[in-house]
Amino acid sequence: DSLCLRIVGFEVPSAVAKGQSIGLHCNFDLEGDELYSVKYYKDYVEFYRYLPTDEPRPAQKFKLKGAYVDLQVLTSQFPLKM
Repeated sequence: DSLCLRIVGFEVPSAVAKGQSIGLHCNFDLEGDELYSVKYYKDYVEFYRYLPTDEPRPAQKFKLKGAYVDLQVLTSQFPLKM
């Protein structure tokens, strides 16, 4: 028995100036299931993880050149300000 989610949309700017902040927005439908995790990668390297069961810090960022995450701006559907 496999569980999955449906990606409704993923918003990423097509181009930005070097050093400019951007937002990544992943909109998904869990189709009635509970969320286990959300992870973002750059060049196959994880730079952001959200696990709702990891208390007291469900959101974590990892050092990766070119990916700077501001955890203060996270809201529903996990948009990232980079």
